[in-house]
Amino acid sequence: MLDINPKIKLLVRQANSTKSMILPNGTLVSLDTKKTRLNNNVVCIGGSGTGKTCSLVVPNLAAAVDSYILSDPKGSLHKQYGAYLKQNGYTVAHIDFIHPEQSDGYNPLDYVRNNDDIQKLSHHIIFSGNYSKPNISDPFWTQSSELMLNMAIAYLVEQKNFHEIFQESARFFRKLMLMLSNGARNVNLMKFLNRWHVQILQLKILV
Repeated sequence: MLDINPKIKLLVRQANSTKSMILPNGTLVSLDTKKTRLNNNVVCIGGSGTGKTCSLVVPNLAAAVDSYILSDPKGSLHKQYGAYLKQNGYTVAHIDFIHPEQSDGYNPLDYVRNNDDIQKLSHHIIFSGNYSKPNISDPFWTQSSELMLNMAIAYLVEQKNFHEIFQESARFFRKLMLMLSNGARNVNLMKFLNRWHVQILQLKILV
């Protein structure tokens, strides 16, 4: 059990047995919306250091009776309660932008199944962020970028399918970014593209 206040422990046991939410004032509210005819949304407003986490978040995490999405910039909640939740049958996903190598993540290449998927993914990457609006007057650069992405993604996908050279790491999104960044830094671009072309022909990909 977590090292928490004995009074909170009692509330946690009660909340766990009755499938209830613990409010900051110690009130238990049933999570059964059919029974209460209320939604389960709660707004807790308070300045820094006023006890929002310890009075609302921590008791409900300890009760472990519902699903939770937490904003945890410092990672303290994951460090203190992640293992506890796993012990209670939870699947814990941790997104860490400060230490991405320790973070869970979303890999769009896992969902690429065919050429249509490749083209859709390339299109969304190119036309997001700073490239949200295509350049109608001169579409050459955006179209070329999209074709470059198509080729890179197809290479990784086919490399995975035909050779299993990199095993699972071949389809990591960062592998794609590494290929593109290496190309951008390469002074002899034609030599770089020719090397890609040879590799792609070996994998019987038509570009």
